[in-house]
Amino acid sequence: MKRIFVPLFVLLICALPCARQVLAQAYPSPPAQGEYVADPASVLTPAAEQYLNDMSRGLEDLTTAQVAVAVVETASPETIEGYALKLFEQWQPGQADQDNGVLLVVAVNDRTLRIEVGYGLEGALTDIKCKRIIDELIVPKFKDGDFIRGIVSGYEAIAAEVLEEYGMTHHDLPVARPELPAGRDTPPAAAKAAPRNDNMPSTGYIAALVGGVLGFIALIVFIVWKMPSSGSGGSSGSRPWSSGGGSSSGGGSFGGGGSSGGGGASGSW
Repeated sequence: MKRIFVPLFVLLICALPCARQVLAQAYPSPPAQGEYVADPASVLTPAAEQYLNDMSRGLEDLTTAQVAVAVVETASPETIEGYALKLFEQWQPGQADQDNGVLLVVAVNDRTLRIEVGYGLEGALTDIKCKRIIDELIVPKFKDGDFIRGIVSGYEAIAAEVLEEYGMTHHDLPVARPELPAGRDTPPAAAKAAPRNDNMPSTGYIAALVGGVLGFIALIVFIVWKMPSSGSGGSSGSRPWSSGGGSSSGGGSFGGGGSSGGGGASGSW
């Protein structure tokens, strides 16, 4: 009996990290030192990404505030609100003693986005202001297929509000905007994605379900394997299992001020 369980047990244990990896891929790592943009969806051009990084670098030099951008394929299985908040907590933009970070998240295939604001900037970037930036500057361009200019325009509006909070204007941040491609561009991630069916479970949900089932089966197999054979006395000690899903701390160029109470706004197109 035990000979049957051994290969099955090994197979299940090997499959669990794969399921966890699928889930982990939904959250991009913090940008490298001196950078503020992550674009795993490959939407931004190099020039646009460099412009956003230059703006963020200059903004931090002037105000200590940090504005980050994440352009991902999907936030699933999370809502855009839950995803943005968790990513904010992982990246921790802003200074630890000021909580002056902002995160703009765009989920291309979900057609949703959010501006997540740290506690220290909720007075400058109120929910109403964030909603206005999304509805008036970002979403109209997204609907027209102009994703790069939508992201850049939204970022510039966020930066303007941050500068005003610190008694400055855009003239204090002399970073020239590069030539941006015309609209009607389709992000590569959206182009290759199949039409979304909201009645079908998401990939992340399926991966989580598979991981949970495999873990449960592995636990049962382990318990059966450790059960004493008939006629043998005593029981062998069991060792508690740990899920080992450690939380991420702030990384890259961010200052560790990742406290947000859910301030900001969301939108869709």
